[in-house]
Amino acid sequence: MTNAYKPNYVMAPGVTLLEMLEERGWTQAELAHRMGRPLKTINEIVKGKASITPETALQLERTLGASAGFWLNNERRYREHLAREDEESSFAQHASWLKELPVKKMIDLGWIPAVRTAGERVREVLKFFAIANPMPWPDLGGLASGAFRKSLVYDSHSAALAAWLRRGELEAEKVATAPYNEQKLRLLLPTLRALTLESQASFEQKLRDLCGECGVAVALVPELPGVRVSGVARWLGAPGRQKAVVQMSYRCRFNDSFWFTFFHELGHLLLHRKQGLFIDFEGQKNTDQQEAEANEFAAEVLIPAAKLNPSKKTAWNESRIRATAQMLGIHPGILVGRLQHGKSLPYRTALNSLKEKLCWADSKAL
Repeated sequence: MTNAYKPNYVMAPGVTLLEMLEERGWTQAELAHRMGRPLKTINEIVKGKASITPETALQLERTLGASAGFWLNNERRYREHLAREDEESSFAQHASWLKELPVKKMIDLGWIPAVRTAGERVREVLKFFAIANPMPWPDLGGLASGAFRKSLVYDSHSAALAAWLRRGELEAEKVATAPYNEQKLRLLLPTLRALTLESQASFEQKLRDLCGECGVAVALVPELPGVRVSGVARWLGAPGRQKAVVQMSYRCRFNDSFWFTFFHELGHLLLHRKQGLFIDFEGQKNTDQQEAEANEFAAEVLIPAAKLNPSKKTAWNESRIRATAQMLGIHPGILVGRLQHGKSLPYRTALNSLKEKLCWADSKAL
């Protein structure tokens, strides 16, 4: 993040003009005569009521010596300063708009800088969303258009969700990817599946690199308060230059949920290419056909049904779980999650210890 010098006070060009006149012992009337301009015009420039135009700047250069660029730069800085003051006053009136957003968490995560006034906070949030004023809210991210299905379990805050999605866009923009290649992505699935056996410290960068080679940007974005989203699949950019994006959080904390969600999102990209924005909420129970297809895709990639036909009467213990997971080439925690989903194991079981807990390296993201 680059720090820009923003002085609290900018001297008006008219002040500089008066100082130069005093140095020469000239009056405003004499300067007006030398420039061939009305005295009223010079007086208005001195008071800041009239702007210094390029023509006036050239005349000042010839009469007072300072370059036209000097006068024009002073004028530009002064007018910009006045505009910013007016803007901040206007933005301060929109401070209540910020109550819809988890601004403190966004500052803690470094998404927006910490600033002094309410007007400045509004400005920084607008810059984050790349909009000029609060008026387009809440249309950001297509939230008002029904481009996503709301959870039947949770009512996620739309403003916070828009912030989380926007951060995903910014992260995805940083990822250099090859052109999207569906065939290459399908061939890569076994390699991606094998990453489930690796630690979080090991698989994160590999996941980004491998997917990037297929044209998929993976964005791992910390959750925000009120946003109970585990993953998103979507396409960013103009037609013909679109980038596939899988955005994930570690909301569910354990690797079985993380990997199922990841392959679920890949399923959306492979099965429902460019058909919309797919947002998957934690605990979502949805009979939507596309969601069901993505669920089936993820289940088959991780543990093909033909290779696992568990019976509810099977006595699953740690030894059996580990041996079966090794045979399947999958992390044992993922097998535990699959058996729980199929009701072959209770959700409250000591075997949950086989799942790997995932967390952010930065404590502010927790």
